[in-house]
Amino acid sequence: MGVAKVEFSVDEAVASTDTNAPYSFAWDSTAIADGQHVLKAKAYDAAGNSATSAAGTVTVGNADITPPTAPTGLSATAAGPTAVHLTWAASTDNVGVTGYAVMRDGQQIGTTVAASYSDTTVQAATTYTYVVTARDAAGNVSAPSSPATVTTPAEPSTARSVATQWSGSASTRSRVAVAAVSSATSSGDIPAPSGKPNSAEPEHTEYTDTSVPLSSSAFATPTSDARAPLPPVATTPP
Repeated sequence: MGVAKVEFSVDEAVASTDTNAPYSFAWDSTAIADGQHVLKAKAYDAAGNSATSAAGTVTVGNADITPPTAPTGLSATAAGPTAVHLTWAASTDNVGVTGYAVMRDGQQIGTTVAASYSDTTVQAATTYTYVVTARDAAGNVSAPSSPATVTTPAEPSTARSVATQWSGSASTRSRVAVAAVSSATSSGDIPAPSGKPNSAEPEHTEYTDTSVPLSSSAFATPTSDARAPLPPVATTPP
């Protein structure tokens, strides 16, 4: 009784079956990871009896020259005046993608193994253009993604605009009252005068000086957190 067929296996998995002598199979090792692999042949007769050859070891060392696919769907979103968040669809590769390079305005600014990146080196009120490339373990680099452009917002205002007029009056012989009438308005997240959000109504600030000697002039030079010191006002108690 002769041989009916021969099964060829790679790492204990059947890779091919041949029913015609001489028995052989063609093995495409470029689809196999680099390293050692075990090959065997198992012969069968018509009754189903079988015998397995001794194992043969083959070391595979492929030269990977196939780059990953380009990242797609790149999106750039301003997460504040000094931060931009990037996301994209992952690339694919015949062996495996190992990471991504992030480019801003033509210069690489970082790498990541995830399909996302946060750029915290941007400035407020500035427009930037990003692209991303993928890399595999062999160093092959993909074509760049389509560009994504984003403009960061301006920094929020932190100063209060104040225009102030000052007046002075002598209420008693030893007391000078200095009153401030401010036309301050509030913007952004700065509290409005007198607890009135976004109000343009005047804010009134008063100060009474009880240390003024009799029959003398008093000068008050009030200041504001948003303006330089205002001109002095003078008053003489009766």
